[in-house]
Amino acid sequence: MTNKNIYLISVLIILFFWMLLLIYKTVTYMPVETYTMQAPSIIVTAQTYPDKSGATQPIVTPEPIDSLPLPSGSDGSFKAMERVEKITREGSKQWHLKQIYTLDEDGFCRIGEYYAVAMGTYYAKYIGQTLEIQFDSRTIKVIIGDVKADEHTIDKMYCSTNGSIVEFIVKENTITSDELQELFKGKIVSIRYCA
Repeated sequence: MTNKNIYLISVLIILFFWMLLLIYKTVTYMPVETYTMQAPSIIVTAQTYPDKSGATQPIVTPEPIDSLPLPSGSDGSFKAMERVEKITREGSKQWHLKQIYTLDEDGFCRIGEYYAVAMGTYYAKYIGQTLEIQFDSRTIKVIIGDVKADEHTIDKMYCSTNGSIVEFIVKENTITSDELQELFKGKIVSIRYCA
């Protein structure tokens, strides 16, 4: 063997062990477990991670209970609709939640007392999150069934084309936009996290 060959083999061996070390460190610090907690009509996905001692710790994100800020560019008086039939990507969180929807007499998709809705990512942090929305005319509880894409919203809060903050998930051809506006009259007064 020549010195050149020995040098190449040495470099390859060093690279091999360096890659093994890199893979070991990456795997060691990845979340090790995913689980689903269920409360009445609420689905929350959480993850755990190993702490310095190796014990498994949950990742906890506390949620504020006060009202969330409302956008300055929209009062939410227009409410939009999303057809439940548009949720088609099998295996997605939206699709899984869709499987447990019930349809009420007005055509709204619901889980218990919670209306299924789509909202911007300022409010909708994850699929299955629950919020309480107070309109001028009434207060309802909603569950996030879909999320509006950031590029379709202003400040991640409301739809750039129609100003809606809340998009109700409904069955196609069951309710008109006028009927929706009549059921949820007025502007949005407050939005808050709820359980």
